[in-house]
Amino acid sequence: MKKLFLLALLLTFTISKLSSQESIIGKVFKSKIDIPVEDFDLTNIDSIDSDPVDYDKVFEANILFKVIFEKNEKVVIQPLNYPNKNSNRAKKYNDKYFLTTKENFNNTAISARDLISVGVLTIPFKARPKGDNRDFSFSPEFNLSTTLGVRLNPNWNSETNFYFQFGTGVATVGLDSSNSTIDDAQTIASLTILSGLMMDFKGIQIGAYIGWDSISNNSNYNWEYQSKPWFSLGIGFGIFQFGENTGN
Repeated sequence: MKKLFLLALLLTFTISKLSSQESIIGKVFKSKIDIPVEDFDLTNIDSIDSDPVDYDKVFEANILFKVIFEKNEKVVIQPLNYPNKNSNRAKKYNDKYFLTTKENFNNTAISARDLISVGVLTIPFKARPKGDNRDFSFSPEFNLSTTLGVRLNPNWNSETNFYFQFGTGVATVGLDSSNSTIDDAQTIASLTILSGLMMDFKGIQIGAYIGWDSISNNSNYNWEYQSKPWFSLGIGFGIFQFGENTGN
């Protein structure tokens, strides 16, 4: 279990490190609101260092685009071509490039990959229901899990979003004579599997979770909650940054 604990910590550090170093160039995004832009000639890339422009054109909301170039707090974007070349949007956006500021990009772009996101979750308590030969238990316990989140609502511009999450990690559980066959109280590492639903409203996040804890060599302890379900609620602010400031 110590190895599992160290592995979870290493995975947590790796995820945060990769997220901070990830480049936006070549990635696909979607405009969640209109983006102030200017037409841009890709053959004259050095002009990106020219005097500030007005950004008086509008790159409409809900358009998929790729980041082509980034320099000096400016970003060049290219819309993905529309297959119907006779449509109004195809005539306006196909094979075109646009220039905007990095600030505009951060405030208006959402990653097209945000339908699936990876994060790290810790919850404040676990409620273990009463069952055969076991009492109800409510206790704060250390836990750290890596989670995979899938966005459930399709509206990119909604301020309220819902995610289904699944994860696994490590936790500690308290054993004593009331919940196991040992005489002296001990704290044991366990493997946790969990799933749940999370609602995000403007960065305020509320989640409800169910999970299962398992300890190794349980035959030595006969822990009565081994692989039995537990429930928990969590609330936070900006723990999972889905879709906001994706270019940072």
